[in-house]
Amino acid sequence: MDVDNTHDKVADEKVVDGGAGFAQTETGNDGGDVFNFEAWNMETPTEVPPQDDEEEDEHSIAGHWLDETEEPEVDAPEPVPPRGTMTQGAPQEEEEEEPDREIAAPAGEAKKTVVIQDLTEQDLVHLRRTIYLTIMSSATFEECVHKLAKMDIPPGREVELINMIIECCSQERTFLRYYGLISGRFCLLDERWQDAFESAFATQYATIHRLETNKLRNVAKLFGHLLHTDSVSWRGFKCIH
Repeated sequence: MDVDNTHDKVADEKVVDGGAGFAQTETGNDGGDVFNFEAWNMETPTEVPPQDDEEEDEHSIAGHWLDETEEPEVDAPEPVPPRGTMTQGAPQEEEEEEPDREIAAPAGEAKKTVVIQDLTEQDLVHLRRTIYLTIMSSATFEECVHKLAKMDIPPGREVELINMIIECCSQERTFLRYYGLISGRFCLLDERWQDAFESAFATQYATIHRLETNKLRNVAKLFGHLLHTDSVSWRGFKCIH
């Protein structure tokens, strides 16, 4: 078979060589991957061109538009005339400062005191709590009476102490002579306590049907002790019909 040899060879001017051949030896700089400071310093210009002309042009333009050369004129403050002198305009009015004066109350009128009433009854709640803790923490009835007498319960609040003694007595499983002795000693201290226990007897008799059997027994024994020891008078029975 005959082969056409006209296409076997490409013209030299059409040959494109993409790289060095295997047989071609390397030439040139062998240290291409090493930084050479001296060679780089020789190629880089060290002198910076002067910029004085450009700076002068910028300052001249800024001075033209902003008028930096001319200093602003500041108005001098006008002298303030002394107090009491006259000026060209309207006459200056003098402000007379009057000292603070206390207005004294007339001799016939006395100072009024304002009494503040506590509608939240915080004082009453505190009084009840103190009475209860004193009764339950005392070792003997004499100690309890001594502590309660030192509390100085104001007049009109006797019912709070009486009701607390009756309530503590009714909560016990059985009647304790401790509460009877406390009640009898208060009746002997002052007549107002005797009257308060007689009023409490009428109140308890009117509401006795509301109490349980155990509470009813304890309350009845408490007032029976007071009647037996003559701590209260027999006039308290007038409420019984």
